[in-house]
Amino acid sequence: MKRSGTQQNPCKRWWKENGQTWTEQLKKVMIEHRNIGYDWQFSPKQEERLQQYCDVNKLLVDCLNSECYVSRAVRQEIGESLMNWLN
Repeated sequence: MKRSGTQQNPCKRWWKENGQTWTEQLKKVMIEHRNIGYDWQFSPKQEERLQQYCDVNKLLVDCLNSECYVSRAVRQEIGESLMNWLN
């Protein structure tokens, strides 16, 4: 049975009524417990350096995933050191 145009999906209605508050609460929890979600205000120079860092890491990962020979131990060590910040 189709819904009439005046009825709204309950999830959409909840999100419309509570979404902003829920998002703000989630952000606070992420900052408190995972140290993420800050509203960083980087300078253009800092943004440039972050982009360079990301580009270099992507290049390294692409190289590791290519046909070049790097021992499994070296690949694992590099991968772990790149992702160590997740822990």
